[in-house]
Amino acid sequence: LAAFCTAALWQGLAITSYTFPTEKLTAPLRVAVLTDLHSTQYGPEQSQLVTALEQQSPDLVVLVGDIIDDKAPLSGATALFQAIGSKFPCYYVTGNHEWRREDVSTLWPILEEYGIHILSGNCEQITVQGQTICLCGVDDPSSFVNSNLQYNSAYKSWTEQLNACRLQAEEDQ
Repeated sequence: LAAFCTAALWQGLAITSYTFPTEKLTAPLRVAVLTDLHSTQYGPEQSQLVTALEQQSPDLVVLVGDIIDDKAPLSGATALFQAIGSKFPCYYVTGNHEWRREDVSTLWPILEEYGIHILSGNCEQITVQGQTICLCGVDDPSSFVNSNLQYNSAYKSWTEQLNACRLQAEEDQ
């Protein structure tokens, strides 16, 4: 029971490496993907997380949802943004916990203040390791749901963002 509870409730860092061979890239590209941090503090000023990230030597960092939590204070997330925003090219896509916050509209200026690029139904063309790539991001589907929208309407809005990204990525090729 203790092992099960520890595994279920553990909030430590997990690092998993994957290799995806592709003919679309001419040189290796190291991407660090951070997700589901929920504003958690990993040491003073996120030192444990930043050290682990630096050890991976990423070419870019993508933050793919629930970095900010809807119940926890922003301090853990802002400490991370401050620590990595000037060290790495960073790109952010929302998760459902960002959208659950009543102050969600105030998050974008905070991210931009630390040099974090927001992908919210758009793409950015960047050059990394001498090669141009297109990064696209679509908001979490829950961002389209509110008391005035039906599920089908929210799904349509989400697919519209997805299709807009697809078209922009095709234009950038």
